[in-house]
Amino acid sequence: MRRKRLQSAGLCLAIAFSTVGCITSTEAIVRTDDGPLSQAGATNPAGVEVYAMTPPRAFDVLGTVVAAADGQDDPSDAMELLKETAAQVGAHAVIETRLEGEYGNTEGAVKLTGIAVRWR
Repeated sequence: MRRKRLQSAGLCLAIAFSTVGCITSTEAIVRTDDGPLSQAGATNPAGVEVYAMTPPRAFDVLGTVVAAADGQDDPSDAMELLKETAAQVGAHAVIETRLEGEYGNTEGAVKLTGIAVRWR
């Protein structure tokens, strides 16, 4: 089940990469194909952990989170926005987080993409 959800999340990740190139300023998107994003309610953004890899812990996938900051914003704004957006859907962590720098036509822009998860 977890593998299927990760594959589904990977597909969402691919879709997010192909559709987010037009984001300007600081924005965030959450995508899922599993219905409602969260039944559990919001979590505290300060407590949302961010991982580059998949941690060895049981979790449920909530959706793909994408946050971007253009060249006029502080790059750390994208990380804070990623955590805030994940927290809004009830995530405890964002896993498999990827960073892209200077995407599109905006110098200094950053985009973070990851999978929002809730620990079991």
